[in-house]
Amino acid sequence: MMIKGTPQFGWIRGQFAAGSADLNFNRRQNTVTGDSFGDQVNISTNAEGSAVTGRAHGQSVDLKQQWSPQLVKLDGWANGARYQMTIDYDRHLATGSAAGQAIQLNFDLDQGFVKGQSGADAIDLKLGQNGQLSGQMGSGRVQAEMVNLDLGHLLSNWYLITR
Repeated sequence: MMIKGTPQFGWIRGQFAAGSADLNFNRRQNTVTGDSFGDQVNISTNAEGSAVTGRAHGQSVDLKQQWSPQLVKLDGWANGARYQMTIDYDRHLATGSAAGQAIQLNFDLDQGFVKGQSGADAIDLKLGQNGQLSGQMGSGRVQAEMVNLDLGHLLSNWYLITR
């Protein structure tokens, strides 16, 4: 008998405008490990899902998280600065700020795109059925692979692929 469910492991690997990322997601342990832009990543979410802590980009990550299937809110510190992100799945909108710069992204999980603005950078990303993520972040190209993850995972961990 085969039991199907959410895969326990996933990853994002590739080039993201300002550098490369190799991130491993372990749903069983609620961790993200690997490296991003040459710095080690070691992030964990507590058992209640209300706190995301660890290190990334050589800085502490300390975020409060509110999660529901329709809405994810992150608020605290990442990349050495204040960070806020609200991902509203019903409205297909991710908004917030990082280091005082606005984040305003439209997305569609079914159509596989993220478009908008993150700080001064225009964002135009497309995730193909084959897991290939491509497009632009500011003046840099994005060419990456996402396995057993969707754009919601990318948006929830936006601070890991941006500086």
